[in-house]
Amino acid sequence: MKLSFYAARIQNALHLGLPIFLAQKEDGISPWYWHTRFSFLVSQEAFTDPSSITQPSTSSYEFTVQRPAPRQPCFIMSSTIISDLSPTPLQQSHAHGMYLDMIPFPVFRDRAIMLLSTDPPAFDEKELKMDMENEGLMVWGVGHGSTDRAASLVRDKRNWECSRWFYKKWKLLVDGSGLEEQSQWWRMMRGEDDNDDE
Repeated sequence: MKLSFYAARIQNALHLGLPIFLAQKEDGISPWYWHTRFSFLVSQEAFTDPSSITQPSTSSYEFTVQRPAPRQPCFIMSSTIISDLSPTPLQQSHAHGMYLDMIPFPVFRDRAIMLLSTDPPAFDEKELKMDMENEGLMVWGVGHGSTDRAASLVRDKRNWECSRWFYKKWKLLVDGSGLEEQSQWWRMMRGEDDNDDE
């Protein structure tokens, strides 16, 4: 049995400690970034004095504070995150979509963040997200057993696969990240010729 990327990213978001209403957000900003930079959004000052926050800039991930506000997280991130989902320095220093945090391949995440940080971005982020959701990324072995077991399987990068069309299209992100090697293993287990076209 396989799980879609959408369902897998919600499971991994809950593992990171996000409340369900944030885990289900389609376009949320990474908690690794805003937890250290935009906690003013939940501070008392932000609620009582809206003039301390300016309007968002053209990027949906940037805000400006006119004067300092006390930092106050709105939830606690988990202290038992597996290493493959632990944030990289780039995840903590660059604004990016939360969906990237849920992929257990740090090299893939960092490349995507770097390329999206260029001006203009190196690729269309909406296209990447759409391709992930349309079976570009899949997680295997999570259709049976307890909810806890299914959640642990989603966190294990060995259960992830990218389709061949996704690899060809997003080779710059996938190559050398460990995702393609893992995908080849799944195809070999199914007896597929890795040179076949999909």
